[in-house]
Amino acid sequence: MIIRRIDQNDRKDIDDFIVNHWYTMDMVVRGESIDMGNVDGLYSFEDGKITGLITYRAEGDEMEILSLDSLNENRGTGSRLLEKVVEIGRKNGLRRIKLITTNDNLNALRFYQKRGFDICNIYLNALDEARKIKPEIPFIGMNGIPLKHEIELEMILRSSEMKQTGTMYVVAGDEMQKLMKEKYPERETVPFREDLSKGTYNGFDLDPVFMARRASFWNVPVEEYEEKISPITGIDLSRDIVLVFGEDECCRANLSFMIGYLKGRGYRKPVKVEIVDEYDLTLKNEYHIGFEKEGILQE
Repeated sequence: MIIRRIDQNDRKDIDDFIVNHWYTMDMVVRGESIDMGNVDGLYSFEDGKITGLITYRAEGDEMEILSLDSLNENRGTGSRLLEKVVEIGRKNGLRRIKLITTNDNLNALRFYQKRGFDICNIYLNALDEARKIKPEIPFIGMNGIPLKHEIELEMILRSSEMKQTGTMYVVAGDEMQKLMKEKYPERETVPFREDLSKGTYNGFDLDPVFMARRASFWNVPVEEYEEKISPITGIDLSRDIVLVFGEDECCRANLSFMIGYLKGRGYRKPVKVEIVDEYDLTLKNEYHIGFEKEGILQE
């Protein structure tokens, strides 16, 4: 079984899979209509076919699972997809993963609770409101149970008491980070780097110039590089973030990539950018970038 992140190359196949299982590309969750064609996710692939799909979105320090479907039940496909999403959440410092199911979905309630999720909220008669947005929602659900309520489950990845405050500095590479620690030991820093050992695909706003240059550096096709890159580790999205990058063209491409990463992860705080001399960290320029609710960058 191969697990891949959704990208534009397979978007049509993913959308067809969603329609085959949900009969629509629109999902209503807590009174919000969600276009499933715009959400992130992972899918399993065997013998040239999609065999499973999990979709999710992230905002701030939370991730929300929107759907999980498997063609072949009791073969571990759903469990593997869920494990990968939990791994992504932990890797990105998220506080919790949540999801909404309905009172008739006994299989989902059993599946998630057996895998570490707990019921944290019950929204009574929530489907009455959902039908105002999506009238085709049936009144009788699975197992002949009246479809009335939404049930929220969560997995806590770290307690709120562990949430750190203050600023985290993302620095362009190990050498600049070492210099930063020497010059500003009080700052908490994490390096921006590529790690080809992770075998994961980031997939957010990849700068084509950056990708071509780095693929050439590693002497691999761009497609292979995209499949292997895992550029950022250890960033706590609950923190205020400052991006520290050099002035050259490669650094500018890296900066563009980093901003796309934050945007794709649902980061919504203003981000400070510091352009510095990479040899002594002298500040050359600084500015702020704001994220609108829809995730559009504005400078």
